Amino acid sequence: MDSTLTPSQKWAPYAYSAGTQLGIDPAFVLAQWLYETGNGTNLGSKKYNNLAGIKSSPNASKGIFDPSDSIHAGYTNLSAFTQDYVKVMNLSYYRDFLKTARSSSDPKTLLKAMNASPWAEADYNTSGFMKYYNEAAKVMGSKSYSGIDLGSIGGDLLDNVNADSLLSILKDKWWMIAAGLVIIAILK
Repeated sequence: MDSTLTPSQKWAPYAYSAGTQLGIDPAFVLAQWLYETGNGTNLGSKKYNNLAGIKSSPNASKGIFDPSDSIHAGYTNLSAFTQDYVKVMNLSYYRDFLKTARSSSDPKTLLKAMNASPWAEADYNTSGFMKYYNEAAKVMGSKSYSGIDLGSIGGDLLDNVNADSLLSILKDKWWMIAAGLVIIAILK
């Protein structure tokens, strides 16, 4: 991936995928990741592909590892992180947040719901978060991430494939693989 891209441009396709799967504003997802990582400066994002501060737990998806220097989960790539992020956000703990996020497009309303959920150990700072949300909305709206190899999302999914998981991926993620292949074909 192009190293001259900003974190928001690099992560936009993954945020779009997560937001679409969850039925919420992808710009909100991207803003959360930018906020959680300090715009890509923290150890979790740089070393472990963990953009949301997901802690290591037995509920984590396949393809992750437990870093020895962190309580947070580590991921082999951003697609594995995105899959786990969607899985975690669909846990019953975040039901109220998702209900609000699916019924409102106001980022401040979503932020209040996120702060009220178990996700936030401390409230997100509204002005700081909104700075990232505005950047995320601009990137998502302008499609300035379109130069990224969006097919890598489908490719990353295939990095995690083994004989046991292939059928599951084909059943659950067929549309992501197909979209990745279509995008690869378009970009070539």
